[in-house]
Amino acid sequence: MLNIYRNTLLFVAAALLAGGCASSRNAGRAQVSAAPSPYAVMPDASGHVTVDVDLEIPDHYFSRRSRLVILPAVMKDSTLVAEMAPVAVDAPIYAKKLHRKEVLEDYDDTHEGQKRTLKRLSDTVLIHYRDSAYLGESADGSRIVAFVTSDGCGSCRALDTLHLGGISDPGNLLSPDSLRLVTLEPVFVVRQKVREGKGEAELQFRINRSDINLSLGRNREEMSRMFEALQPVISDTLATLNMVSIYGMASADGSLAFNTRLAEARAGSARDWLLSELDGLTYAQRKCFRIGSRPEGWAPVLKAMTLAGDKDSVLVKDILEKYAGSNDDVQERYIRRLPCWPVIRDNYLQKDRKVEYVYTYSIRSFTTDEEMLEMFSTRPDAFNEEEFLRVSTLKEEPVEKMEVYRTLLGYYPQSQVAVNNLSVMMYEREGAVSAWDLIYSLDEYSHEALNTKAVITAAAGQVPHAISLLEDCTDLSEARYNLGLLKAIGKDYEGAYPLLQPFADVNAAIVAVCLGKYDEAGQILSSLDDVSPLAEYVRAFVAAWNGDADTFFTHLEAAVSDNSLRNRAASEAMFDIFRDDVRFDVIMEKR
Repeated sequence: MLNIYRNTLLFVAAALLAGGCASSRNAGRAQVSAAPSPYAVMPDASGHVTVDVDLEIPDHYFSRRSRLVILPAVMKDSTLVAEMAPVAVDAPIYAKKLHRKEVLEDYDDTHEGQKRTLKRLSDTVLIHYRDSAYLGESADGSRIVAFVTSDGCGSCRALDTLHLGGISDPGNLLSPDSLRLVTLEPVFVVRQKVREGKGEAELQFRINRSDINLSLGRNREEMSRMFEALQPVISDTLATLNMVSIYGMASADGSLAFNTRLAEARAGSARDWLLSELDGLTYAQRKCFRIGSRPEGWAPVLKAMTLAGDKDSVLVKDILEKYAGSNDDVQERYIRRLPCWPVIRDNYLQKDRKVEYVYTYSIRSFTTDEEMLEMFSTRPDAFNEEEFLRVSTLKEEPVEKMEVYRTLLGYYPQSQVAVNNLSVMMYEREGAVSAWDLIYSLDEYSHEALNTKAVITAAAGQVPHAISLLEDCTDLSEARYNLGLLKAIGKDYEGAYPLLQPFADVNAAIVAVCLGKYDEAGQILSSLDDVSPLAEYVRAFVAAWNGDADTFFTHLEAAVSDNSLRNRAASEAMFDIFRDDVRFDVIMEKR
């Protein structure tokens, strides 16, 4: 219903604002007044503001043939932010004429339910006014204005502009720049560095022979791959070979005992070839080579048949399941009896024989800082995660630390410390976009890394998701603080204050103010050594609430050294109580 007054309100506002202040137009006669005055009001968490004032209309303020209409609104400069319910007061003759019109012409009064009628023009009218309006986006610095017209029709004379007060939203002083990040300082512990390698060679052998003929199939290439895997370990002066195990794989067809011996002999041939080819083998290294055999059984045959879509694979599967506790010879006996055996023999028995190898070796640990710094530049591949992290603590320049972390992540991409610390540094230097992919690369998160992820997520504009992340790591103090701050920025002051209050910093004081807890805000601020412009501004805010002029001006002067706070103070509704004091203009005009 209020929208029907919008055109009237805009017309009256334009007329009054264009005409200058009311006192100049109506000098010498009493004006409509309001109490309390000045009046400062804060939006609630939903973005609504409630105006609750007492209006006083002096006697003989308007003629006995007119209607007085008061149109409260929230204005920012000359822009209408929100309109509120109007108030109408009818003079005696106007009320009689209106009643006659309603009876004779079936007239519908647009102010019905919002009007009252004077008995005598000599009466002073007291009206308790209360209404709410939705401000939407922040209307910080807006003013609450009541426009007064002679009848509100939009064509009659505008009488007065009543400045009730203003909108003050101290919650807008909160900034996500205050979110707290945690870098992890690693503790260096010397750990044994045992590494493992493995592979397999697909070799061809003549029937029932174990010697390796390099001219058959890809035997030369396969054996060369084994050589290339082991030679760097043998030659590495930082490495100590612990074990090389070579296993020949026994095939399914034929006697298990015979195949096992043959497979081991083939593994021995692979070992002997390697021992003859590897350069620089010591006696101790030669003793590390071991051979053995592993029966492959009929599982590879079943797999090959299944992949080929052979319908007879179900027959082989049934035999393997039925005789799972027996050896290959028993399973082979029944498989050979299947009508499809010739097809199995010709198509699915492996032509190549596998030789598997597994090797382990230890890399020498570095224990002195000097040695680690030197080896980082020449042999980073020899470092374990702890040694990389130790080097990062030895680097003084941020760029050098970041280089260490990036090198570390090339070898240990799931390092919690490296991902967290590098993400923090990237975020602080380059912003959330730069750090996003890195912090989201972890499979699991420490609480510190989860807090960093939440901060970067919030900075990217995904605040609800950031809040959900922080709720999973509230045993970390920084995460609790960040959760409270994000809730406060989202206007959930009730939910934020218990989280921020224990930290007793300027943000906790701001939230206390937003909740109307001015005494608590004052206690927090009095315990702080923080003399930043922001802290001084909040102190000025609390002093204004308490009506303490001297304290207010002391803190205001310190606060407005920050130009953004100076601009805010110029329209801060809470400061209206002291705006007529000459000290206000003096401080605001200083540069």
